Amino acid sequence: MSGAGNVVSPLGGMIATRLALLRAIRGGDLVEARRVLSVQSADDLGDPIDALIETVGVYQEELRLQSEELQLSRARAEAASARLQHVFEQLPVPAVLLDRGGAIVDANHAAVRRFGLDLRTGRAHLLRRYVAADAAYRVSEALAEARLVGQTLLSDLPLALPDDRSGVADLYVTPLESGTDQVRETFLCVLVDHTAQRELSSQLDLAVRAGGVGVWDLDVLSRQAHLSAIMQSHLGFATADVALEDWLARLHPDDARQAGDDLARAMVHTASYQSEYRVVHPDGTVRVLHILGAVQRNAAGRPVRARGVCHDVTAERMAEQQQRARDLAERANQAKSEFLSRMSHELRTPLNAIIGFAQLLDASGDPQSAKQRSHVKQIEAAGWHLVHLVNDLLDLSRIESGHTELRLEPVDLGPALQAAAQIARSAVKIHRDITVEIESQPALRVHADDTRLKQVLVNLISNAIKYNRDRGHVRIDVHVQEAWVSIVVRDTGPGIAPAQVARMFEPFNRLGASTDVEGTGLGLSIAHRLAGLMRGQLTATSVQGEGSSFTLRLPLAAPAASSPSALPIDIDLDGEGTIDVLYVEDNLANAELMREVLSLVPGCTLRLARDAGEALAQWTAKRAHLLLVDVNLPGESGLDLVTRLRARDGHLPPWIAVTADVMPATEQAVKSAGAIALWRKPIDVAEVLAELDRQRTALQQASPAAARVA
Repeated sequence: MSGAGNVVSPLGGMIATRLALLRAIRGGDLVEARRVLSVQSADDLGDPIDALIETVGVYQEELRLQSEELQLSRARAEAASARLQHVFEQLPVPAVLLDRGGAIVDANHAAVRRFGLDLRTGRAHLLRRYVAADAAYRVSEALAEARLVGQTLLSDLPLALPDDRSGVADLYVTPLESGTDQVRETFLCVLVDHTAQRELSSQLDLAVRAGGVGVWDLDVLSRQAHLSAIMQSHLGFATADVALEDWLARLHPDDARQAGDDLARAMVHTASYQSEYRVVHPDGTVRVLHILGAVQRNAAGRPVRARGVCHDVTAERMAEQQQRARDLAERANQAKSEFLSRMSHELRTPLNAIIGFAQLLDASGDPQSAKQRSHVKQIEAAGWHLVHLVNDLLDLSRIESGHTELRLEPVDLGPALQAAAQIARSAVKIHRDITVEIESQPALRVHADDTRLKQVLVNLISNAIKYNRDRGHVRIDVHVQEAWVSIVVRDTGPGIAPAQVARMFEPFNRLGASTDVEGTGLGLSIAHRLAGLMRGQLTATSVQGEGSSFTLRLPLAAPAASSPSALPIDIDLDGEGTIDVLYVEDNLANAELMREVLSLVPGCTLRLARDAGEALAQWTAKRAHLLLVDVNLPGESGLDLVTRLRARDGHLPPWIAVTADVMPATEQAVKSAGAIALWRKPIDVAEVLAELDRQRTALQQASPAAARVA
């Protein structure tokens, strides 16, 4: 039995052989398969062997085909990968591949440029390093979220870029699955950079706010409008969202209909909207708004939205209205002047004959009765009255229209007073033994227009003569107070009531004077206005029964110098023999002009400084006898420089302001700063030389110790 157990049956051998053959074939070991076949007999294998061999051949062919297909698929995959890599590199926006720790594995060209990356160093570049510190945690959170749910959007991510640049971007995070278990270990991150758009939007918003431009957005279907802060201010609303009806309710009643028509026309016919109307705020304030907008329509052509801007043009419209009023007044004044000019011509032609023949009759030797001679004189007086009236009307018209041309310059007051008194005496036809006395004064000069000054003085003196009593008296006094000269004309006439003094300078108002007294009623009005144009002032006082007093106040001018040669030539100031002048002037041409002027003065030296700093340095090195300062210096002004020097040293030598500014405020500021004179550009050379003469004389008369400059 035991021997029988060790005997392998033919069937068992055949099965074992086939199993060995199948294992070799399945394993792809053809050599083993041939060996098995070579050691077995055909009987052991039986007929299935042929079928099996045939099957193996088919299986080998299938394996070959699968291998070729696998190679083709691999080639296609490599080509697709290359195309994807090309697309990745050519993306116009920064794109990077991150590992799960946030390190940059790969980056396209845009990302390399944007972040300044250099992946060749092998150093790990963490994306969060390129994000603002207070937002870096958001990158890690986005990677974790993408690993769980897929693509994630990180909006408005602030960037911290190289070279201290900043930016803002949207970050799209997409996980890339790898392996059969689809593990998400790599992430594609694409940044859509909004930095340029944000900067442009910020600049546009700044421009809109700086320009006072309001922005509005109207939903046509809901009739609700959204207003920017400036637009709210324009309309007088405290909220951003308002109903269209509330908006329209703010319109001025006189403009509401036209504004409604403009809006309706835009909704029906056009793509643009433009209107201008007044709005009334709750506090009653009225503003003028100019509205511009565009209408958005749906596919059916119906309006669904309107957006636009709004400008507050109140100031512009008011300025235009005022300009129109000025233009109208200017045209009216021009027409009046032209009319008066034509009227003057038409009146002077016949008056020439009337006055001329009257003078001939009066001067002729033909016998006339006293009555006839009186009539002739009345004709002549009436003619001259008309001439004076026309002249006064023309003067008043020119003054009111601003066409009076004045040449303000130093005028010798003494000769002007003498000439005006002589003209006034000869012009007044009424002779009642009136004496005119002019107070004796040293030579004075005032800043005025020579012709207009005499006109004002003639009017004042002639009035004092005409409205005086018989054998009355006219006295002219001159007073000097600081930088002003007051010329006072007093009469001994009847005077007027205090309530009427304020009306003295009204045109055509003669305050009830007798018609026997010649005059047009315009002289004082013209004199008052001319005084103001000469930067002076004319005032009046009166006491009934005692007389009236008129005071003309004008700026004082420096006395005229006879010539430069009249100045002393030899000066000895404690051995120095010169006057040291420091001139602070930033304009080289003006500085050279002053150098040439002072070169006419022997014994006078000039130092120049171009600004306050240079002047301070020169002053520290050596103080001057006389300081000339241009008021409008660059940087620190001339007045500021004087203040600093006085505060530092406690005092200043004489100083003179030099300026091209003729505004009264500047003159007052110079006076308050203690200047001994104000020289206006273009300078008066005679005035400069005269002032230097006075300063040298004062220094010569001072003691050597006082004249010495530290």
